[in-house]
Amino acid sequence: MSDSHAIDAYSPKEIANRVNEFCVVKAHTPLLQVALLGTLAGAFIGLGALMFTLVASDTSLGFAASRLLGGLVFSLGLILVTVAGAELFTGNNLLAMGWASGRVSTRAVLRNWVVVCAANFIRWIALLRVRGRQGRIRCNVLPLSGRAACAGSSCQGRHAITIAALQARAKARNPMKPMKVLLPVDGSTFTKRMLGWVAAHDEFFDPLTEFTALTVVAELPQHSGFFELGDLKSYYASRAEEVLQSVRAFSAQKKWHAGFEYRIGPAAQIIATEATKGEFDLIVLGSHGHSALANLALGSVATGVLARCKTPVLLIR
Repeated sequence: MSDSHAIDAYSPKEIANRVNEFCVVKAHTPLLQVALLGTLAGAFIGLGALMFTLVASDTSLGFAASRLLGGLVFSLGLILVTVAGAELFTGNNLLAMGWASGRVSTRAVLRNWVVVCAANFIRWIALLRVRGRQGRIRCNVLPLSGRAACAGSSCQGRHAITIAALQARAKARNPMKPMKVLLPVDGSTFTKRMLGWVAAHDEFFDPLTEFTALTVVAELPQHSGFFELGDLKSYYASRAEEVLQSVRAFSAQKKWHAGFEYRIGPAAQIIATEATKGEFDLIVLGSHGHSALANLALGSVATGVLARCKTPVLLIR
């Protein structure tokens, strides 16, 4: 009596043979079909990446929860690739098995890899550009000779929010409370450029404006056993002081009403959290001025702050 519900079981050798047969079919698929399926895979993976970014940028979730949920929603892209039978470069690396067994030529493997990789990349970039145009929230707000831009969830389309308007908003909320400005600093030339801009354009800030210089020190891995607890705190404090010392001297020279603080952790998340918790009216941030592609590849503190924070941000480039 045969079991209709039996599961096929293959030995490792049989599995290798089946993979080799599949490699032969895939290597000889027409180029047009490969290119179309490759663009489809690029779109699916790009969609999964956008979903991951959306979940990871939610500050209401903890670090572990955001990464876990992000991984789950990213798998949507892989599921779509599998269901649609799309051509994804990482999966097509298995063609190396057919090449190693001598059943697929080097030319066929390279042809497939080049076409699939190019199709994945082109569709991914196209999706990135479309999403960037839809989500762009940046506008020029000040008649400056230098390059400055304001961005934030309250700065939509071409609607400009000037610093004067922010000051008026702060006074309307509490006439006895001066405007609060957060100055994230990291000791780089971009921070120095940002501080120089603020000092050179003091006409935009009330004399009673409260500045807070905030530097964020990257947290050491939790499994690191090189420091005792007391030594670790001293390490973080000394790293922060290396940045804040010059800022403190510059602030005293300009006679600003300024406070100086440091936090430990991921820079973008900490800056956004402190801006919201401290009820700051404006964040003035030095930006590297990367393109959208560079921001995605290298990461950007400015991009991370904009994704997490509703406080208006003035980017100095």
